[in-house]
Amino acid sequence: MWSSPQKVDSESVLSVSKVGMPWSCCRSRRQSWNYGRIAIEFFHKKKLPMAEMTSADGLIGGDDKSNGRYFFAKLGQVYVIYLANGGTTKIDLSGAPNTYFTVRWYNPRTGGEFIEDNNILGEPPTDNTEDLVTIIRAQE
Repeated sequence: MWSSPQKVDSESVLSVSKVGMPWSCCRSRRQSWNYGRIAIEFFHKKKLPMAEMTSADGLIGGDDKSNGRYFFAKLGQVYVIYLANGGTTKIDLSGAPNTYFTVRWYNPRTGGEFIEDNNILGEPPTDNTEDLVTIIRAQE
């Protein structure tokens, strides 16, 4: 499965199995690492109860993974929607009747703070042709 360690020289090639990988490939993946960092910070800093949340893609018509819609939820309390191609979607919140929600938008490409918007109806506050994350929380 794994090849034996090799001496690292000026060519610096990592060897996994029988395929060598030059160190320069890591630079080309820098943006992917950055997106990973942003995602981890998002779940940590936004205090989402990840361990209590489950995939609920069917509540936004996301059962077909090719449509780029993903829904992560703790039903009745907090919902995270990721739209890979921007746009809009309908949300089934019938499992949380008589509940008031706050809506916040987040740019997964740059990270940082929320883009404030507490209007559940309407378009995102930024360009919605790029990927976008929405957090919907029940008000306490």
